[in-house]
Amino acid sequence: MKKVIILLPLLFSAHFLIAQSLQDLPSRYLQVSLGYSYHGTDLNSGGAFSIGYGQFVRKRLSINSSLGVTMHSGFAKANFVGNNGQSIRTEVHYSTRAFQGNMALGFSFIRNQKHNLEGRVGTLVRYQTTTNPEVMNSSYGSGISSNIVNTYLDRYFTPKSLAFGGLASISYDYTFDGKIFMGVNGHLQYDFHKDALNIFSLVVGKRF
Repeated sequence: MKKVIILLPLLFSAHFLIAQSLQDLPSRYLQVSLGYSYHGTDLNSGGAFSIGYGQFVRKRLSINSSLGVTMHSGFAKANFVGNNGQSIRTEVHYSTRAFQGNMALGFSFIRNQKHNLEGRVGTLVRYQTTTNPEVMNSSYGSGISSNIVNTYLDRYFTPKSLAFGGLASISYDYTFDGKIFMGVNGHLQYDFHKDALNIFSLVVGKRF
């Protein structure tokens, strides 16, 4: 019984100190992120950049928003055998670019003066343009150009699209002087245009 009486004040004091330390932390932040992006639908890689703002509305609960761009490039290739039996390879290069806005709800598993480990889920709207060919055909020339392959694009993926989707991410950052922080972020997203992206970024920001 004496141990319980001793432990209860200690537990209450620890809880009070942790709650007080969380209340003393800056509740808002601005950040920029730059990283690698893999487009799972186009099966090509590229880069991603975003600017984000967040605010803690509870001790561990935050609301986050960001605006960003992604850029991917790749190529489609095909091999043909010419009239003289020669192997001929042709390639068509393409790019996919997009602008998107995100809104997410975050929960910090660890949050103190130095460390923040946070998971987020949310929604997004994405405007995308692409020159990725869905169907590529080739035809042979005639006469002296009979061995020349003329490649043309028969059909593209939807060249312009606007779609809503969802996202999930997890991030960790370290605060150096109470305000400036650096960290890493892993991000997955999928939209109703059936575009899936994996993004891994370095993050730099300031709390206030």
